[in-house]
Amino acid sequence: MTRQIKAQEAYAEVKKLKKYLPILEDIVVTPNVQSLKIVEKLKKLLKAGDDLDAYHIFNRLTKQEERLFGFVGGYIPMVDFDKIEKILNQLEKDYEKQKGGMFKSTVQDYAKLVLELQSKLEAKDREINDLLEFQASTLNMAADKARITAGTSKKNFENGEETIRKILQNRYRGQSEDIDVEKLRRVFYGKKEEYFNS
Repeated sequence: MTRQIKAQEAYAEVKKLKKYLPILEDIVVTPNVQSLKIVEKLKKLLKAGDDLDAYHIFNRLTKQEERLFGFVGGYIPMVDFDKIEKILNQLEKDYEKQKGGMFKSTVQDYAKLVLELQSKLEAKDREINDLLEFQASTLNMAADKARITAGTSKKNFENGEETIRKILQNRYRGQSEDIDVEKLRRVFYGKKEEYFNS
């Protein structure tokens, strides 16, 4: 039997778990981005002040976090608090094993650096997406404004926009790839499928 609670009314359950917050503030987790992010998300959840705060946190979970936290979206989003408590219990056990010591401080510093680096990479990724969005819009506008006699240029603008939109779609789905400017240049000069064929 699971403790399924409506996400919009979850704060009462969140309050019961606030006792774990000092552990989350002090624990050393494996310094990989995923583990660090899960602990950071749990911290935010346990710091929530009301139902609305908690609901917003649940709505911003990644697919993997949804699975781990037992979150199911839909008309009435639900959360499985047994799953959340199970994670917190495991973290508490890990914490008991690692109390104190120089190693802990070193790993915590390293974990902080990993999160900072990840945050910078995500910001850079958003910047790249914004620039691609701008380029796609510019190509769309150029295609609209192209003279009737400039059919080839118009088609190249459209192909360039279509390719950039496909790249963006892949990036938003998490299938991020390095942007190959030379391939994009070839697309712009009329080779529509060139970008996606290596």
